[in-house]
Amino acid sequence: MRNLFFALVLVNLAYAAWTAWYDEPKPAGSTPREKGLPIRLVGEAVPDPGAAEESISSRRDPEAGRFSAEAAGGRSDTAGASVSTDAGASEREAVGAAAPGAAEPSRASADRCISVGPFPAAQRAEAASAALESAGFASASRSGDGEIWVGFWVHIDAIPTRDEANAMLARLRDNGLPDAYLIPGEEDGDIISLGVFNDMTRAGRLERQVRDIGLVPLIVERSRPGLVHWLDVSVPAGRELDLAALGIGDARIEQVPCPSAG
Repeated sequence: MRNLFFALVLVNLAYAAWTAWYDEPKPAGSTPREKGLPIRLVGEAVPDPGAAEESISSRRDPEAGRFSAEAAGGRSDTAGASVSTDAGASEREAVGAAAPGAAEPSRASADRCISVGPFPAAQRAEAASAALESAGFASASRSGDGEIWVGFWVHIDAIPTRDEANAMLARLRDNGLPDAYLIPGEEDGDIISLGVFNDMTRAGRLERQVRDIGLVPLIVERSRPGLVHWLDVSVPAGRELDLAALGIGDARIEQVPCPSAG
């Protein structure tokens, strides 16, 4: 038994000696092939270690490679089609959300603004505004300087001399027209005023009566400067503003474009 032990010890010593003298040592480090890395020729660019690791992981896991390619460049090599990034999708969504609002016309652009007036008193403008509101028209009031209509003025104009004017006055009074009075004139002569009427029928009746006694009167509309009132009415597209049907004003109440509408 002792002999067998010494024999094994001698064999181990002999193997250790043979290994030390005859086996070639391995070079320090490992070759690229032993590491599993690609071989680079002289003159080639040094590969990026990070890119090499990504390439190796892509070969090992195709799904991981696909997701890595999408995150890096917005493309999928496996599908061969362009994939939109989150930023591009958000931009298209923003444009798509704004497009309907830009194409839809506003209600204000479809309405027309019509100014109704002038009204000589604020009470009349308020009554007209109430009538418009009942008919479905919104309005806003404004005031300013203007001409207030007084009525139809019946008068005799351009009397050359004062004597002729006094003679006409005497004839008028003798024929039942005591309200006639003289308005002294300058270059155009004197004037005899016969009356102012808000009704053309009454003015016409007086005009014919004066003609029957041999005189020639005139009828003109008379106004005076003062504060007037307007209503700016919003008229929807497809509707018309009929003042007569609404019972607003008279022949002197007109419709004109609002000042802001040019």
